[in-house]
Amino acid sequence: MNKIALQIDETKINETFESTNNIFDEFRELSSSLFLQVFDWITSITENLIN
Repeated sequence: MNKIALQIDETKINETFESTNNIFDEFRELSSSLFLQVFDWITSITENLIN
């Protein structure tokens, strides 16, 4: 029976974590931007209704 040894380069692991962190950072920035746009939109509508 043959055993297959999987060796993963530490550099590859670090690159994978780095790219994953970048994706999460981009998602955080996108969601923050969308929240601010929606908040501005709601504020604008509210001000128009009040006036």
